[in-house]
Amino acid sequence: MIKYVPVDVTEKAQEISRLSPAKRTSEDEEYPISLKERIPVPDSIDPYNYYNKKSIYTSEVYRLNFGKTIIDLTDVEQLVELSQTKAIGQALVYIKKYIDGKTPLKEIINLLMLDLEKEGLDILSEKISGHFAKFRELELAFAINRLRSLKMVQKK
Repeated sequence: MIKYVPVDVTEKAQEISRLSPAKRTSEDEEYPISLKERIPVPDSIDPYNYYNKKSIYTSEVYRLNFGKTIIDLTDVEQLVELSQTKAIGQALVYIKKYIDGKTPLKEIINLLMLDLEKEGLDILSEKISGHFAKFRELELAFAINRLRSLKMVQKK
């Protein structure tokens, strides 16, 4: 700006840059980020309570009783319906069929979501209830990661 009038000085700035002997050097070494796949241990997702009965229930959107543990889903803001939480609880049982000690968690979740796309939410329960609502992969992943009994092995 010269006297409140915009002036294009791009060519002059590029000229100064070309004449400048100092070239910028890298200030830090490059460290590639490598994500390791996490593989769930088959017996760590257990829906059975202390009386050896399957126990999956919820009465609040952000609290899921799963077996002997309570999964706290506080701050999972995308959960808005109790029926989503119920579906997630049943999905945790459903994914056990894909947990073999070799398949990464991300792939297991993707397999479940493909099944839900093809067959619908009714595959999550032995009885057709109509009390389930769709959830996203992220909400299921949040629930899995907050399951205290969960054990993982990292793929090398």
